[in-house]
Amino acid sequence: MKRASIIHFISILSNENLAIKSALTQENIQTSFNKNLPVINHNKPFQSLNFLRSNLFIINIILKDSNHCLLFKKSYESDNFGNFHINIATRSFSQEVKFIEVYETSLAPGIELHLGVFFPMKINSPKNILISDFDKTLVDTKYSTTKDVVNSLTQPLSFFPTVKESLNLFNKYRDSGFHPFILSASPLFYERPIRDWLYQNKIYNASIFLKDLRRMLSVNLGDLTTKDIKLQGIYKLNHLIDILCMTGIPDKLILMGDNFESDPIIYATLAKILNKTPEPWAIWNKIHDMKYYQLTTKQNTLLLEKLYYLNSILQEKDKSHKVDIEIFIRTNNKHDIIRLPDFFTPCKNLIQLYYAS
Repeated sequence: MKRASIIHFISILSNENLAIKSALTQENIQTSFNKNLPVINHNKPFQSLNFLRSNLFIINIILKDSNHCLLFKKSYESDNFGNFHINIATRSFSQEVKFIEVYETSLAPGIELHLGVFFPMKINSPKNILISDFDKTLVDTKYSTTKDVVNSLTQPLSFFPTVKESLNLFNKYRDSGFHPFILSASPLFYERPIRDWLYQNKIYNASIFLKDLRRMLSVNLGDLTTKDIKLQGIYKLNHLIDILCMTGIPDKLILMGDNFESDPIIYATLAKILNKTPEPWAIWNKIHDMKYYQLTTKQNTLLLEKLYYLNSILQEKDKSHKVDIEIFIRTNNKHDIIRLPDFFTPCKNLIQLYYAS
C-alpha cells in the first residue's frame, strides 16, 4: 500500500500568524500484521533515498483550540516536490491554536489519510533564536573522498565524531531558552538521520532545514541550480531569511557555523540585513557577484524579493529595536583568522572563533 508520509513539519505561532513549512513523500506501507517482521530503523541516509521522489499532494489543515474546538479548516496543494509553505492569519481566531491536524486527500480519492497531530511552536518574548550548521559544526563529517561519501550514506551519523565544544555551546543557549534551528546543506534524505542524532543527544525541539536537490532540476523554480551543489551561499541565506520570516524578528540571535566553507560571510550578510543599513538593494549589489553566491538572474530576483520582504518586517519594529547578534565559528586550527570583504568589516566584532579539534 502506498501512502503519504511526512518528512518534516515545522509550525511556528506568533501573535498574528501561523507559519507552516512541511514536506511529504510517498512510501510503501507494510500491511501484514506478522509480528516477526523486522523493524526498519531510518537512521542511515540511504534508507531515506525515497525522499528524492517527486509527488504532488493535497492536505487538509485543521486547527483546534485547547478544548479541541474547530478554529480553522482548509485544503492546500503542494508544489511538484511535495513541499508546503503555508501562512495562516490567526488574529481573528477566538482562541489560540493548540492543535494542528493534518490529513492527505489526493492519493486515495474520497479518503482522508491521517498524517498526525502537531503542536505549534510559540516563541514568547524575549524572542531568542539559535541557528546552527550541522556538518563540521556539530558533527565532524567528511565528504572529501569516495570512501567518505559512501560512509556518509551507509553509516548513522553517530559513526562520525561529535564536536563536543559545539554541542556544549549549542546546549548552553538552548537550555537558557533559545529556540533551536538546524540549517544544513545536506540533502533532504538526511532528515531522519539528523533527527536521530539530535534525539540521541537529547535535543528534541530543533527544527531542521535541509537542501532539496530536486529543485535544481526545475526550470520553473530556479532558486537552486547545479552550481549550488557546492556553493552554499544563496541556499543558506534564503533559509536564514525564511526562518526569521516564520519566527519574526528576534531580540537575540545566535548563529553557529564553521570556517571550512562560507558560513562567516553568509552570517555577516544576515547581520548586515538585520542592521537595516544599507538598503536591501545595496546589500544585494555587493553580494550578487561574490564567489560565495554567484547568483543567476532568477536567484537575483528571488533574493531581492526576500530582502525587501524581510526589510518591511524590520521597519514595522520600533526604530530603537536592535537585534543582538552573536556569531560563533568553529575552527580546527588555533591560528585561523576570519577574512571578510571590506563591506563586512563592521561585522567582524560579532564573530567569535572557537577551537575544536
